[in-house]
Amino acid sequence: WVSVARAQTPANTGDISTEAGLVERIRGAIAAAALGEQIGVSVVDVRSGRALVSHNANVALNPASNQKLVTAASALSELGADFQIQTGLYGRVEGDAVVAGLYLKGYGDPTLQSADMLALAQQLLARGVRRVDDVAVDGSYFDEQILPPGFDSQPAEVSPFRAAVAAVSVNANAFTMRITPGATAGEPARVWLDAEGYFALTNTITTAPDGAATVIASQNAKGDKLALRLSGSVPLGISGVTYRRRVESPLHYAGYLLVEALRAVRIQVPRQI
Repeated sequence: WVSVARAQTPANTGDISTEAGLVERIRGAIAAAALGEQIGVSVVDVRSGRALVSHNANVALNPASNQKLVTAASALSELGADFQIQTGLYGRVEGDAVVAGLYLKGYGDPTLQSADMLALAQQLLARGVRRVDDVAVDGSYFDEQILPPGFDSQPAEVSPFRAAVAAVSVNANAFTMRITPGATAGEPARVWLDAEGYFALTNTITTAPDGAATVIASQNAKGDKLALRLSGSVPLGISGVTYRRRVESPLHYAGYLLVEALRAVRIQVPRQI
């Protein structure tokens, strides 16, 4: 949909309380957009199934970011404004321990952050838990298709805005990588990662006497971890450089974030999921 509310064009004419006026208004907006073959519009009467406006309606165009408007409107209509998405920890407590597994189960909350994992860990601590024998992540609320169709056309794309989806998604399924120089030129650079246990890291970045930071990173899934290979250099005298990249397995990433949070509040837990 292209809004032309402020433009003095024929798109502003037409009484949208009538079918003819609505069609006139929509066709005016299409014309004012001047996108030609790059815009597709389909307006259908939901009662009769009759097409009111059809402009490149069957052309396979990339919906891009405004698809989220339709998704959000549909969710609001179906679920209502008071709907809440639950994320919880489940398990059996015996004494001060969770036995037979602590389960992190989610229902698709896209707003979860590392701080929420820490809050869950603190609530578990407040229940008297001091030990956890195992951590599991239950992503069964969604299916196993974590990437939408068409992503395989850019297999090397690691930008965070192309992250996967999952029933448990933390930090928008993207990790933060911070690289700082060593104390002197020639020393290895230091790498900081959230959910450190999730990564199988190979770091050959060195500290340069000057110049600009040049970091080359490659990543691929390796079992329940992400194999991350870093090379290049960062110069002395900078505070560091930060990058965000998508994770390959959201459920494993979330699990390792939870393990990190449990250990942060002094709950004993194996560093694996």
